[in-house]
Amino acid sequence: MKATQDQLVKFISDFHLEMTEEHVVCFDASIEFRTATIYRKLDSEVHIITLSLTGLSVLYLLHPDIPRLHIPDTLPFDPGQFTYFKNSSLVMASHNALFGKFLITITPLSNGCTEHTIKELKAKKFN
Repeated sequence: MKATQDQLVKFISDFHLEMTEEHVVCFDASIEFRTATIYRKLDSEVHIITLSLTGLSVLYLLHPDIPRLHIPDTLPFDPGQFTYFKNSSLVMASHNALFGKFLITITPLSNGCTEHTIKELKAKKFN
């Protein structure tokens, strides 16, 4: 099933992902990155932010090794690239110049932010 903005909302709802006061959905997830020749798996904090002016949602993968591993860390929510598997995972199928076609699977491990992250988000709000 291809994801729509409604499907992103369903993903958030099905996993009871919490929204902070700053209107950011954040949670820990298992991230799997696959290409024709590469498989990488790591746990990362994920933020989902919806831009108020455009309504575009963006998923951010925050593990510090993600850029070093050349895994995309900013994933604009494009319903043509995402598939939501109910109560399982959200999968992005895309391509880039470095790897060609790739899949990123996001499987929630928790439903909320760590206390440290909440403090950082609140600090950014006041800067």
